[in-house]
Amino acid sequence: MSNREEGDKHLTGLHVLLEASYGQFTSFPDIQSSALNSIINCVSINSLKVDTQNSFIQQRTTYRSIDEWLNKMYKNVQFKNGIVILFNIVFVKKPLVQDSVRALACRALCGLARSEYVKDIMSKLPLVVSGKLLDLVKQPLIQDKAHHAIFCKYVYELIRLIFGASASIHYESSLFGINKSEIAEKTKISYHEEQLLQLILNHLHKKGFNDTVAVLQKEMSKKCQISCNIPVVNSTTFPCKKIPIVSSACRSFGNSKVFRSTSFDSFSRITPIPSIPVTLAAASNKMEVSTMRQNIFNPSKEFQTYTSLDSIVTEYLRKQHAMCKNPMLACPPFDLYAIHKCPEPKNTRNADGNFLVRFQKQQMSYQNGGYGGAALDKKLIYSRYRPIRSFRAEIIGFTACSFMNCLDNGPQPRIMVGTREFIGLSKLRLYNINTGKQELSKDSQLRTITNIESSKHNSLFITSNCGRMGSSELWNTKGNFQKLFHFTGVRHIEFGKRMSSRMVGTKQNAAIVFDTVTCEEVDTYNTVNVGNGYVGNRATFDYSDELILSDGVLWDIRSRNIIHKLDKFNSSFNGLFHPNGREIVCNTEIVSFLSFRL
Repeated sequence: MSNREEGDKHLTGLHVLLEASYGQFTSFPDIQSSALNSIINCVSINSLKVDTQNSFIQQRTTYRSIDEWLNKMYKNVQFKNGIVILFNIVFVKKPLVQDSVRALACRALCGLARSEYVKDIMSKLPLVVSGKLLDLVKQPLIQDKAHHAIFCKYVYELIRLIFGASASIHYESSLFGINKSEIAEKTKISYHEEQLLQLILNHLHKKGFNDTVAVLQKEMSKKCQISCNIPVVNSTTFPCKKIPIVSSACRSFGNSKVFRSTSFDSFSRITPIPSIPVTLAAASNKMEVSTMRQNIFNPSKEFQTYTSLDSIVTEYLRKQHAMCKNPMLACPPFDLYAIHKCPEPKNTRNADGNFLVRFQKQQMSYQNGGYGGAALDKKLIYSRYRPIRSFRAEIIGFTACSFMNCLDNGPQPRIMVGTREFIGLSKLRLYNINTGKQELSKDSQLRTITNIESSKHNSLFITSNCGRMGSSELWNTKGNFQKLFHFTGVRHIEFGKRMSSRMVGTKQNAAIVFDTVTCEEVDTYNTVNVGNGYVGNRATFDYSDELILSDGVLWDIRSRNIIHKLDKFNSSFNGLFHPNGREIVCNTEIVSFLSFRL
């Protein structure tokens, strides 16, 4: 059975709907609209809410089942690359797609954006962040603007769901303001708890709760150990006729670990607070008084569940952070005694990175074109006149090159160059970097050498042809460059990152692990039914040689199980592991290795 037949055998209904909506079977708008409406019915269903307490168990079970069903649907759409397919429908202009089809695709994206994981992915896509999505609002595809108005409606709804802020064609079409609100929303708010406790002390003292203040000070002296460098609250910031207790509290905490009652007694003599009984003049009868007292001292369940002092302070600080002109994502702990303000961008007097701009500013009495201009000039001069050596091939065609790590003929650095000859075959040429002379030339059976990789641990190197029917070869640098093995059909192969005892090759839709000594297949990881179908797929090891990334699928070598399938946002680049071991770089996207989020 061929790979295509095997893949068709495992096609799902959702996969068929996505391909039909993208026009894989036919480009009729009616078929695309029907497929998109079916997808919308699957992802845009409203989840039930529990309104009454009579059928609480039944409604909770129904709500849980619908919620679980929606999560499975979101994962299936994401697994079938539905996000990139729907965005491609929105941005396709040739051939002309009706605005009604684009509106349906955008409506389906609105349904997917209700998932937190999918929303996090959409918020980092360049098509959304750069403002290209809002640019489509200004460009109707056809003269009939009835469907275009519906498309604009769902574009604004999608942006609201992704960024949590509204947008319009007349307001911040570049998404600068929306990005600011997104940064402020995602900023981790932290503050000094000692300052909050001190504010609570001041408030309780102002209201006359002296006994509570004394008890709270004792607890703070034992647990918090408030330092004496906390700024004193002045009367301009917090209007109060009484003297704040910051100084006395700091003295008591600084002199001893246990609270001294004499400090508070002396403070009480300085600012006596009469004990005034609490009266409710607005209450006309005992029933109103008891009701008000019950509301004050016994708040509602909703208030107890969703409101806390920490959430109030955090929301207050977040609103301050949102008012900054250039909010930062990572901020130090906020100061409760001062108004928060993020630092402004660099000074406009700094030198520009463009040499022509710096040269023009020099004519206007700007020394070196601005601050730091001399360093930029030195960097430019060095980049243009630093000592380098060029290897030019005037007759032959250059296709690939690589530095050679381990050679037997001395420690001098050498470079291996792959060239294409007239007869249709390729040739390997070894150059000495110091002298620039060619030291060796060897014929290769590959039609075109597109990749050369040298082992870091032994004298082996690999050449590959990444064509459709490409092959690879394993070479040994000892002696006169002996070819050890020819891998037929393996269009790309590379060594392990940690050890060179294993190699991973890419053959059609599978990643194959080879033994370096015997050149035999150790294991095969097939991605026919689960892969993203990248045109230039290249299987690669991670830096521990325990994971393999092939066609957007992450495999565990030890258990031979799939760990995760990455989302597809391009058609050619598979991705590679970052050297820090915590991220996967896939085209313009960077996926966290720990949470698999963009």
